[in-house]
Amino acid sequence: MKLLTISIAAYNAEEYLANCLESLVKSKFLNEIEIIVVNDGSKDNTKDIGEEYARKYPYSICVINKENGGYGSTIEASLSRATGKYFKLLDSDDYFSTEGLDALISKLAESEADTVITKTVVFRDGKHQSGWKYGSDLIFDGKEHDIPQNYDLSLTMHSLCFRTSSLRDYGQRNLFPKHCLYTDALFSFLGLFHSRSYVALDFPVYFYWVGRPNQSVDLKVSLKHNSDRLHVIESIFGLLRDQALPNIFATGVLSFLLRDYMAMVLSLQSFKEAFEQKTKLIKQLSEYEEIVEQLKKRNAQCEKVFKTIYASKNYFLFLWIAKHIKKNRVTIFVKERILGK
Repeated sequence: MKLLTISIAAYNAEEYLANCLESLVKSKFLNEIEIIVVNDGSKDNTKDIGEEYARKYPYSICVINKENGGYGSTIEASLSRATGKYFKLLDSDDYFSTEGLDALISKLAESEADTVITKTVVFRDGKHQSGWKYGSDLIFDGKEHDIPQNYDLSLTMHSLCFRTSSLRDYGQRNLFPKHCLYTDALFSFLGLFHSRSYVALDFPVYFYWVGRPNQSVDLKVSLKHNSDRLHVIESIFGLLRDQALPNIFATGVLSFLLRDYMAMVLSLQSFKEAFEQKTKLIKQLSEYEEIVEQLKKRNAQCEKVFKTIYASKNYFLFLWIAKHIKKNRVTIFVKERILGK
C-alpha cells in the first residue's frame, strides 16, 4: 500500500500539468506515492501529457480519462481507485514543494491521525508570495492531538490530508454535485466531519497560484456561479440532517456556513434574490438548535451574529455582519462595490 494518493483534477491543463507533475516525480519517496491524474474531458493536450508521465512512471502515475463532470466528479473517480494510506487533492495549475512533500511522506509513515495539516503558500498573480493564515487553536508541533472544540471547518483542501479509509465510500455515493464549482469545500467538510484527531506540520507543501484567468475564486467567476456556491452549502446542510452532528463541530459548522453563504449573498446583484436566499438560510439554520446552544456557550460574537441574522428581514443587515468578520475578500467587495469606499 502506498503512503499517499494525490488526486489531480485536470481540465484543459496543458499549460500547467507538466510543471505540476514535475514537482511530484522529483520526490525521493516517489515509490510511496500514488498520483491519479483525472482528465475531466479536456479538449487540449492534457490527456497526452498525463499519459506520457504515466509511461515514464508507471509504478506511481495513472490517468483516468472521463467525460466532463466537474471537480467533484474527479474526486469521486480518484477515490474509487485510491490505494494510499492518506489522500490529498492537488489542482493541475498548482504544485507541491518537493522538499515539503518528502517531509510529509516521512511523517505519514508513522502517523495514525485522521487528518494531517500542512501549511500553504499563496502566489498572487505569480508575484506576491504570502503564507496561509491558520486558527490559533491548531498546534503545529508534529504531534497527534484531539480535534479542538472550536475546530474551524473552513480549512481548505490545500492544507488538508485525510486518511483514505475515512473517505472511501464517498466515491460511490454521488455526494458531489456534477458540473459544480466549489465542491472542494464539500470535500474538506466531509473529511473534517469524520476526523477526531489531527497532526499539524510546520512547513509548506501546497503552492497555490491565485490570479489566473477564469479561476473559481475570481470575483467575476464567483458572481457568475453563485448558484454553485449555494448548491454546495445546501449539500452540507443535507449531510447534517442525515447524520448526527458531534458537539465539537457545532461552532465550526455554523462559522463555515455563515462565512461562505455571506460571500455568495453579498455578491448578488439582485436585492430580491439576496433576500430570498437569506430567508431560505434562516429557515435552514433554525433547524439546528444544537448548533445554536453550542454557540451560546463558546462564541458570544457568533451568537450575536446568528441572533441578528435570525431576527432581521433586512438585506442590508449583511453589510453590518461583514464588519464583524475578519477582513477578507468579502468585506473588501462590500466596501468597494456597495459602500463605495
